[in-house]
Amino acid sequence: MLDEDIQLWQNSADAWIRILDTRGDKSRRFLDPRVHAAFGDVQGRNILDIGCGEGRFCRQLQERGANVIGVEPTPKLLEQAIQQDPQGDYRDARAEALPFPNETFDAVLFYLVLIDIEPFEPAIDEAFRVLKPGGKCVIVNSTGMNTATNRFWEWNEAGERTAWLVEHYGTRQRVVAEWNGIRVHNYHRPLGTYFTHCLNSGFQLRHYDEQIPTEAELAANPELAPHLICPCFNIQVWQK
Repeated sequence: MLDEDIQLWQNSADAWIRILDTRGDKSRRFLDPRVHAAFGDVQGRNILDIGCGEGRFCRQLQERGANVIGVEPTPKLLEQAIQQDPQGDYRDARAEALPFPNETFDAVLFYLVLIDIEPFEPAIDEAFRVLKPGGKCVIVNSTGMNTATNRFWEWNEAGERTAWLVEHYGTRQRVVAEWNGIRVHNYHRPLGTYFTHCLNSGFQLRHYDEQIPTEAELAANPELAPHLICPCFNIQVWQK
């Protein structure tokens, strides 16, 4: 992760912690059950959460019986993780230089992290290195459609969302993401860029799904309806 990107996260950390609280923002409340399903049974498993932020999902995995280590390069977020979970294992490290021996973990997680890392390829290589043979790499990522625009929605005269604007899908580039007091860099790449490197690294794809809300989820939370027009997130499960 670039120094300037870590500094932006450091500047935005207080706002981020306030928004996520302990339950996560609305996107994570939508995604969390699906991420847990992607892991399956984690009892006794050694899991590495890469870019763990304030440690929220590490704590959830621990509650399910996993042995979890979180790594995070942003000082304020790392401090918050330790403060929230003094008995946990949280370390100052970047995704592209993990301080662990080869074949240490049963599973690794990138939870909306790869869009923050440029270049992302060394992070994938490091995840492969520290995984045990047969280990699982769970990637939760923004879809390329989600990061390929700065204008986002098209609206009709009634004020209804009608389409998602995709402007530069085929070009890798940095975009500035700003919301609720947060200002950070995201990095847009086509989906094939991720898949090609994961496959070339030696991973095998076991599951891929764009996160489209179910009828039950829509009934409980109508705010999820825009995900039917353009899914904003995908979950990938790779195996070493």
